[in-house]
Amino acid sequence: MRRLQLLRAIGIALLTAASLAALSTPSREEWDRPEVVAVNTLPPHATSMPFETLEQAQAGRQAAPFYLSLNGPWKFHYSPRPADRPEQFYQVQYDVSAWDEIEVPSSWQMKGYDRPIYTNMRYPFPAQASGQAPRLDHPVGSYRRTFEVGPGWREKRVILHFAGVDSAYYVWVNGKKIGYHEDSRSPGEFDVSRELIEGPNELAVEVYRWPDGSYLEDQDMWRMSGIFREVYLYATPKLHIQDFFLKSELDARYEDAVFRPTITLRNDADQAVTGAQVQVLLKYRGDPDFSQAIELNASALSLPAGGERAIDLSLPVSRPFKWTAETPHLYDVYMLLKDQSGQVIEVLHHNFGFRSIQIEGGQLKVNGQVV
Repeated sequence: MRRLQLLRAIGIALLTAASLAALSTPSREEWDRPEVVAVNTLPPHATSMPFETLEQAQAGRQAAPFYLSLNGPWKFHYSPRPADRPEQFYQVQYDVSAWDEIEVPSSWQMKGYDRPIYTNMRYPFPAQASGQAPRLDHPVGSYRRTFEVGPGWREKRVILHFAGVDSAYYVWVNGKKIGYHEDSRSPGEFDVSRELIEGPNELAVEVYRWPDGSYLEDQDMWRMSGIFREVYLYATPKLHIQDFFLKSELDARYEDAVFRPTITLRNDADQAVTGAQVQVLLKYRGDPDFSQAIELNASALSLPAGGERAIDLSLPVSRPFKWTAETPHLYDVYMLLKDQSGQVIEVLHHNFGFRSIQIEGGQLKVNGQVV
């Protein structure tokens, strides 16, 4: 069973000033402290990619002007135990030219390091009665790569996104420790805006195979390690859409619906923002005529510096196409954020299906029909 979201929430709540200070000089490593599951990570949110225009959002991720994939070859060093790892490898002047290269994303067991383990109920490591992280046969992978960003990035909020790392990892940018994250099947994000420089930037990641969470992170599967999902950078404006939640309600006859998006804005600027506007466009994917999109608007929005605000919108939709596994009708939802002059500053896109899922009389029903 994967790590419970409750544990993640509790861990984030425990990231007080004391735990932040412990990032530099911990009495025990974070991977060996059950009360710490993340340090300096951003709050979880719906995964999305910011665009500057509606046309870019329609074209897809590769059209985003502030998206940079970090997939590809990274320098890599494998250590069978934490004590054997190159502790100072994150320093910019540390020479990794003689290291092997490994493809990211991948699992290092599939590249000739360590060994994969298949197990269901048994721990894949010697368990300790104290509940501390396993210290025997506890490999560490050290990753390094260089990247550059364009001049426009430094005026924005730049996020480093790890879609999945098995299992716990530390992150450095240009020699500065950024944070720590565990929970291998959940994304981890870090704000690296202040650490970026003009020219080459050095990214270092240290991955631990068996942190304390390994006692809970269990499923009938192959146990492998490394940066096994994509890594990328993206940048948002200071005023941006922090999160969104899209839902709908079908009527008793499963014919008409109410579309209810909740859009959360955040202002990361040093001064308050007034007059912001949000526009939501709902368009059936099977209709080539974009002018038929249904439109929702909210205007005259104000946010203090560092503040967040959630906007709840509601729109009746007559006889929308319904989503089922057999008829997977989807709508495109475009969320546009505008400044007080009406200028678009950010666009997000998400797929959406109108459906109702219930359990009645011990049966699972989709849109009132038994599956």
